[in-house]
Amino acid sequence: MARSTVIIIMGILCWVLIKWLGLGTWSIEDSYKIGFLVNLAFMTIVAAVAAFESLNQPGVEVGFLNRFKITSRIVISFAVTLVLTMGIWYFYLVPENVEKLKADRIEWIQDAIPSEFSDPEKLKSYLEDHPELKGMETQAIIDFCIDEATDGTNSILSPQMFFAFAGFGWTSIALILSAIFSVIMPKIWGNTP
Repeated sequence: MARSTVIIIMGILCWVLIKWLGLGTWSIEDSYKIGFLVNLAFMTIVAAVAAFESLNQPGVEVGFLNRFKITSRIVISFAVTLVLTMGIWYFYLVPENVEKLKADRIEWIQDAIPSEFSDPEKLKSYLEDHPELKGMETQAIIDFCIDEATDGTNSILSPQMFFAFAGFGWTSIALILSAIFSVIMPKIWGNTP
């Protein structure tokens, strides 16, 4: 088994272990931050090891594009595995965390919007931007805004949006790290073609 594969497995297991240890003791935000840092650290290590392994591929020209192709294939496989693991964790193993986050955001929305529209100038300014709401009572406008913001929160915290954003984000990070290490690894090990 290649070193990069072992590191990928260790990274996923480490992330799951850290998340499991933090259940009930860390806030949701702290848990996300720590998880992000752990994932980024392991992805950086995977990219470095994969780039090093790409230097010694038998029968492969060691130009940048070939190194990048070999490295990115490995790092993107880590990113995809990571996103799938995160999705299973957040939406199937501990969905109460996402539900709590939704409830907190919705509670904040229900408090913030009425206080925002208690100022007649802010309400007037909002109605100028949204003429379709003119003629409605203030409470109906507040209810409409709360419903819209709640729907947006539910949409953003849905599994579909999670997989889309997390997949795009981690794949982008994987490509960037792959490119960086494909460029610098030959310079570090003195194997520049």
